[in-house]
Amino acid sequence: MRLKSSHKYFALLMVSGLALGGCSKSYDLGSESPEEVSFTEDAPSWDNGIGTLITKKCANCHTSVSLRSRFVPTNTPSTINGISDSSFFDDTTSAGLAYDRIYATTANPMPPTFATPLTTNEMAKLKTWLETKTIAISSVCGTTGSSALSFADVSATFTNDCGSCHNGGNRVAFDSLSKTKQYRRTLLTYLNNGTMPPSNSAYKSGVAGAALFNWLCFGADVQ
Repeated sequence: MRLKSSHKYFALLMVSGLALGGCSKSYDLGSESPEEVSFTEDAPSWDNGIGTLITKKCANCHTSVSLRSRFVPTNTPSTINGISDSSFFDDTTSAGLAYDRIYATTANPMPPTFATPLTTNEMAKLKTWLETKTIAISSVCGTTGSSALSFADVSATFTNDCGSCHNGGNRVAFDSLSKTKQYRRTLLTYLNNGTMPPSNSAYKSGVAGAALFNWLCFGADVQ
């Protein structure tokens, strides 16, 4: 039996509605708004749009477990909370991690696939703002230097000194060059600040730590 044009249109709407219904459920994060956040000035700041963006499109998942919206997939990270407070990004390591997860990583990217995506303009404004919060690689490494090391030379260090925590569970495992390159800025910041490994603030001054830092700064394959 052939459908009349109007019937075809109705059937298409029904199929589209079912598909969109599935998507809307996946995107249902309570008060999160899919509408584009407007910025009142060309130079983004927390008060002229960034704070609103974080609140509307990030904070519903990145908050305390007890306050999360009614639909939060089980694979949502629980380790980064309270990002609706601008002071979270005053920590350069936190800002750098956010930057890497949004703009550098292809594994577990942010926003995740189940959440409302950021628009092109939102991505650009947030990137500009985050770059003012992170440490430039040149300020950590300097502008001159060299390293004869490659990922193959330092991979055992990642396994031996980082692998007990960074094993691919809740924390990324640095088991490939491509994955490590995605987090280069964050790794350098943590090593430079002495906050990773968490129990050894002098790690960078040791043999393994110095070699790792040198490779991350100047290794030809990690640039």
